[in-house]
Amino acid sequence: MYELRERPWLRCLLSPFETGFTSALFLGAVGLLFVGGWIAAGAGCYLLVFELMNYRIRLRADESGIEVTNRFFRHRIPWSLVEVIDAHDGPADLFVWIPTLQITPGSTMRGISVGATMGMGKARRREIARELVEIARERGSEVIGGSNAEVAAHLEADVRLGLDSPRLLARRASRSSQKPSSPGRG
Repeated sequence: MYELRERPWLRCLLSPFETGFTSALFLGAVGLLFVGGWIAAGAGCYLLVFELMNYRIRLRADESGIEVTNRFFRHRIPWSLVEVIDAHDGPADLFVWIPTLQITPGSTMRGISVGATMGMGKARRREIARELVEIARERGSEVIGGSNAEVAAHLEADVRLGLDSPRLLARRASRSSQKPSSPGRG
């Protein structure tokens, strides 16, 4: 069994700023602490629960699949559904500020962020992705994994071979939605 649960104190410091949404909630609750009374008590309870939930965050991989436990949700993904394990080199989009490992299950377009890799460097996230790919291969599943460049190169090789897998279609759709449209010339 593979388990990742490193540096919980760093996750507690970084997690409020993982996304724009969590940052707004966290900073709003901090602001409400200065109001006083029951509002401050409620804000303090929210902040306490928020930080305590960060200790749940972990990643497990065993013979049946991957289990990603984030702050409020637990995802159990069998190896047969895992398509891509991507160690993002930078923030995934405008609203995600701290890069984490992304696991894309099946033919879904949205990946699952692995909060347990929050605060790790590019090399460490890539190493974890490679370890998970090796575990998947030992279990008989073909999974693409590594850095953004490695995953993109593998998917481009699929294009050259004419393979239209669900992961390729999902990757194409996400790329086309991220490209800014250029204004037309009159």
